[in-house]
Amino acid sequence: MWITVALVATAFLLTGMFRGYAEQTMLSELRDHAEELVELSGIDKRGAVYLVRHPIDPRFNRPRSGWYWKVLIDGAKEERSASLDGLDFPVPAGQIDKAGMMYSVASPGMEPLQVFAQNLESSKSAVSALILVAGPTAAIEKLVHSFNKTLAASLALLGLGLVGAVALQVMFGLQPLRQISRTISEIRAGRADRLDGQFPSEIKPLAHELNALLDHNTAVIERARVQTGNLAHTLKTPLAVLTNEAEQPNGGNNEVVQQQIALMAHSIDRNLSRARAAGARGILGARAEVDSVVAGLRRTLEHLYKERGIAIIVEGTDSLVFRGERQDLEEILGNLIDNACKWARTEVRVRAERVDETVRLTIEDDGQGIKEEQLEEVLKRGRKLDETSPGSGLGLHIVHDLVELYSGSLILTRSSLGGLLVTLEIPSA
Repeated sequence: MWITVALVATAFLLTGMFRGYAEQTMLSELRDHAEELVELSGIDKRGAVYLVRHPIDPRFNRPRSGWYWKVLIDGAKEERSASLDGLDFPVPAGQIDKAGMMYSVASPGMEPLQVFAQNLESSKSAVSALILVAGPTAAIEKLVHSFNKTLAASLALLGLGLVGAVALQVMFGLQPLRQISRTISEIRAGRADRLDGQFPSEIKPLAHELNALLDHNTAVIERARVQTGNLAHTLKTPLAVLTNEAEQPNGGNNEVVQQQIALMAHSIDRNLSRARAAGARGILGARAEVDSVVAGLRRTLEHLYKERGIAIIVEGTDSLVFRGERQDLEEILGNLIDNACKWARTEVRVRAERVDETVRLTIEDDGQGIKEEQLEEVLKRGRKLDETSPGSGLGLHIVHDLVELYSGSLILTRSSLGGLLVTLEIPSA
């Protein structure tokens, strides 16, 4: 459709340009004949203008050929071409400048004419002459018509060629996309597992991203299977203990039941967190603003520890974005900041910065801290080092698992404030 519109517009433009060219050509030819008549004019001894001879162009001698000339001497005496053959055309109204003028006439019995008029004046004589040369307007129309026929044929061939080229471009240019479509159908049918083959440079990024998505999907399914198996294996022992306790005549030991329920809840939370983080890792568009997450946790925890007067100081979290799920970031930072608040005396400091392609956060408190030989044990054991303390290492173990799934790092050291310093590095969006 657009090719047709463009070609039609081109046809109108070229036709208009050629018509202007044809009219200029006609004007130039009539002007040349007028100059010839000037050259053939002479002045006798009495100062009268006369023609030495008539122009030799045969069209001026062929009756009613459409090509005419006439010379009016002093507004009365007149000489004319033989082609007029008893016909006549009017002289222009108004003044004619030195360069002459072009006008159109349509006299009775004559076809439409283009007439060029020019005054012939001599300094040697007071007698003036008006030279008029006419040509048929049909000559212009004939040229334009002939040009339009050639132009229409040319543009038609050009249009067919362009449409054919576009058809070939679509047919062969979209072939890689059709290949991708067929391969995806094969993948859905289970006969293939990824996009293989040679693709043009424009399609390679699409094929690469689709393969990455397929690989991610396969990895998520595999991890889900592993997590399901781990969870089932982990729950077998607590369930067996609960079954034994339930079969006891006195209803079993409540403390044992509570411990096993807590262990089961922890196992479920841990495996669900790992499964969610594994599924979110690598997904395009997964992102969470660090500042909003930290601000929300700060308001909640300061309110929770209001009676103890714990102040949470936050620095540098603006404009930092975590490449992952917001819920995972809330769980990671929530456990770390909550653990710091439990052990802190008066304040907890949270600092953040971007380092290369990661977000680095440090969380430290002014509590009593943990001995250096026990720092690594906190992450491995996944429970409290001191069962009487309000703090818990249970959340740190879950945090460590989540951070590993995001290919991050979690380091525990002594803080300059006296308590624990947690250095966390997670991927940046």
